Formats: sequence, structure tokens, C-alpha cells
Amino acid sequence: MKTIYMECGTTLNSSVNTGIQRVVRSIVRESDYLSEEFGYRCIKVAFNGSKICLVSEPKIETKSLLKLATNVFIRLLVNIKNIKKAYTLIPNIAKEFSSRHIRRLVGYVNNSSQEIPININSEADSLEILLLLDSTWDNRIWPGVDEFRARGGHVCAVLYDLIPFSHPKTVEEVTRIAHTQWWVEAPLHLDSIMCISSAVRDDYLDWQKKLNISRKLSPESVGYFHLGANLKRDDPVIEVFNSRRPSFLVVGSIEPRKNHAFILDAFDQLWNNDEEINLVIVGGFGWKCGEVLSRIQTHPEFGRRLFLIKDASDRDLNRLYEISEAIIIASLAEGFGLPIVEALYHGTAVICSDIPVFREIAGMNASYFDLACNSELAMLVSKYAKDKKNLATPDRAKYGQWISWSESTRQLFERMFSLAAKNQEI
Repeated sequence: MKTIYMECGTTLNSSVNTGIQRVVRSIVRESDYLSEEFGYRCIKVAFNGSKICLVSEPKIETKSLLKLATNVFIRLLVNIKNIKKAYTLIPNIAKEFSSRHIRRLVGYVNNSSQEIPININSEADSLEILLLLDSTWDNRIWPGVDEFRARGGHVCAVLYDLIPFSHPKTVEEVTRIAHTQWWVEAPLHLDSIMCISSAVRDDYLDWQKKLNISRKLSPESVGYFHLGANLKRDDPVIEVFNSRRPSFLVVGSIEPRKNHAFILDAFDQLWNNDEEINLVIVGGFGWKCGEVLSRIQTHPEFGRRLFLIKDASDRDLNRLYEISEAIIIASLAEGFGLPIVEALYHGTAVICSDIPVFREIAGMNASYFDLACNSELAMLVSKYAKDKKNLATPDRAKYGQWISWSESTRQLFERMFSLAAKNQEI
């Protein structure tokens, strides 16, 4: 019988729900629905050091009044909207506690120590797979991974992007070091890799050629799949912007590689020319975002033609897609670009940076701009606001049928099983 040991403890024991965490939760959820179709067992696991253990449910620990008070205090800190003020009030806390420390204090702790007894079945129709799905990036797992392979199991890791390597200045140093070191060592311990786009697959294969390591994965062992999107057009909306100005939407966490400053530069040009347009930014606060957040919140157009929405509900986001002239994505690098699919699904035009993965996902259904020139973006925005007749328009028929998370998970498993089966034949 096929068994997938799905590593997902970091996400399931976290309150974060952006980026990788969003993907992990969606695939874990859909894997339960697809188990009968594929005829496999799906077991949720996490690493406790080098041991593969069952994922425990997150629970709040309140054994003492001090611990309870700490929980309340940290939760308030996490939810303070004015980041600058938080740093002023408690300058040491933000620097001292990593997100993992905060999760431990509020009780999101993976307490599982129940090691999974993995008995690899040598029968022809049996296939045991360890799917490294989460953003663990902890080199202590390799002994456990190697033991799994030594027993005849197949190990597959999901690669979301190589941005910490290709654009190191856009991520926190701790993330850069952990991610890069993990993926440098990974080929020595993996049987296959599944990337979240063909562009990421190409990036990995090129990057791997430069690595000075004793084992590299063959192109046949590196596959890709596309992420899904479950959107409902008929969901009621809670809040609708009342402005009559054309609105342009930016969706994504505020972090350097999303390039919000570049977009603001372009809109400053337009606003200085008295163009009546809105810029609506939707996204949580990421890392290295203090400067751009301060610029947004102190901008003379903030609250008038510049809007920042940290926690948009799905219904609000659906409505924002529908009422916007276009979505703008100015990313320096991406593994996929899910907002593109979401926008095109709603028939919303896409204006995005000219990088390979966006060409892969949007094709001729987007207008592209050069990241070396924010005036080019400003020109496109102005044209979309005035007249879209000669500009790229979404193929509603195609993107109205974009794969769901169920189909995305099916795609991942089918291609992963294929790679694993080929590996067995070698």
C-alpha cells in the first residue's frame, strides 16, 4: 500500500497563514479527500530533532498566572498594527524573540515525541514516500531522512523558490542562511524534488550545476506542479470601497522582494500629475518592512488614494479583485505568483514585472514592465485607468477553469509517485 508521510508540523503548529503555510494547509486538507482515489495512507508528521513523529494538535498552555499573562501580552504584541510604535515601546522584544519563540510562548508547540514506526514494504505495489512539504529547513533532520531511505523509502522535497540564494538582500539573514545551507545539503539526502512551477525547476537545475557536491539529482528526478486556488465568485462581500476612482490592487506580504517601494515610486509620479487613481495594498507585515510601512502610513495620500489592508477576509479580497482595474505585482522573484491566478480568475487585468515565472503563469494575459524603470509601470497604470482597449485582457475561459487545490494536490502526488516509481526501477 502507498503511504505518504507528510511533513507539516511547522505550519500546523503555527498561527501564520501566508505563503508556504497557505500552500501546506491546502495540500494537507486535500490529501485527506484524495486518499481513496490514490489508494494511499497519508500520515501527518513532523521532525523532533532527527526523529519522524506524529504531529500533535496545537494547544494553549496556561499552567501558571505568569504564563497566562505572557500569552496575553505576546498576543497583543503580535496584533499591534503600528509596527513602529511597537518597536518604540518594547525595542528589545522584537529583536530577541524569533517567530518560533513567540509561538512557543503563546502555546503553539509541537509536543509530539511519538516516533513513527516506519516499516518499508518491499512488495511491488507498495511505495513509501516521505514528503518534505513544510518550511522546516533544519539540518538536524538528515539522519532521520537517511534512515528512511536506507529502509527503502523514497524522499521527495517541495521547493518553493531559491530566492534566499538569488536575492539574499530581500530576506532576513537567519532565513537566508538556514534555507541556503539546507538546499545545498539536500541533494545528498533526497530522491526527488517537486517545484511549484517550471520556472523554479529551471532555476534549481541551473543552480545545482554550480554546486560543488558529490551527488546531484538528475533532471528526471526534478519535477514541478502548479498551485491551486479555491475561489467563489458568489460569496457575499462584507465591505466595499465607495470610491469612484479607478483602483489598482497589490496583494502579498510586505517584504523586500515584493517591491512595494517600486510601486509607490510609480504612483507618486501619477499622483504628482494629479491622476485620480487608488492604490490598494493588501497583505500582512513580513520582514524588513519597517521602512516601507512607515512610508505608506505617513504618506500624504494614505487613507485618501492610498489604502493598506492587513487582514482582508476572503470575501473582501474577492470583491477587491472584481472592482479593481488591475492587480500590480512588482516582485523581484517568485516561485509561482498565486495572486496572478486569482486576479485572472476574476477577470481582473494583470500588470506585472517581467520575470520568467510570471510569463509561465500569465502568458499573453498580462502586461509586463521592466524592473529597471518605474516610469514604465506608471505609464501602464495610466493607460489601464483611461483606456484598456489595446492592452492585455484576461482569458476568462482559461482562468475561470484554473486548477483547484484538489487538482493541485492530485498533480503533486501523481508526478511525485511517477518520480518515485522510476527511482525504484533504477
